[in-house]
Amino acid sequence: MDIYRVVKGEDGKYYVRLELMGFPYYFTITKDKVVTHTKEALETFKEIEPKDCSPWSIFTEIVYEIIYILGEKRNEYYAIYEKLFEEAIAGEPIEGIEVVQLRRKAYQLFSDATVLYFVVKKLSKELEEQVEDDAKFSLDRAELLITRLSDLYNLYYTKVQYDLNEVIKKLTSVSILFLPITAVASVYAVAFPSIWQSLLNISALIFLSPVIIVTAIMAVYLRRKGWL
Repeated sequence: MDIYRVVKGEDGKYYVRLELMGFPYYFTITKDKVVTHTKEALETFKEIEPKDCSPWSIFTEIVYEIIYILGEKRNEYYAIYEKLFEEAIAGEPIEGIEVVQLRRKAYQLFSDATVLYFVVKKLSKELEEQVEDDAKFSLDRAELLITRLSDLYNLYYTKVQYDLNEVIKKLTSVSILFLPITAVASVYAVAFPSIWQSLLNISALIFLSPVIIVTAIMAVYLRRKGWL
């Protein structure tokens, strides 16, 4: 996985590929200089202040600049996560697209932190041990954000399922209320000489009374259960 990100040439040069927000940054590290091969990298790291002008001191500052940028992005995503989580807990509707986009950004952040850690680990013989520890810490924090966002995603999915169940429950309640009427309609679907004559007699009253009573009882019961 990390072979193509750090390659040591026969001439002692290191060819390094880092990623930041999904964009690849290419570097060549020699004994006396660090060369960047992308304009974006030059713009991003032009203001770093290394302790000295040695190549590994410069590259160390590049690593810490990436850790800082990842930390800023992580804090931004945490703020969005806290906002969405509080809204979800309070029962307020949250947009699914927000959750999906935040999750995608967090995975990109995790990918960048993973690349950085593997590069630093590969160059551990040239860099200080503290640099590797800090890169590992950045990776762990990005992984923690992924875990928390998974909880938010599950909470959102549960809320969607609950809302869907509420709709199905109400539709089921309406269907139950119409069951007695359906039974009556089935009986009176049979051809009679006169429908009014069939209804206006004691037999029809005896038949319809229990149906009306049962329907009313069912409506009251479903109402108390909160299904209507």
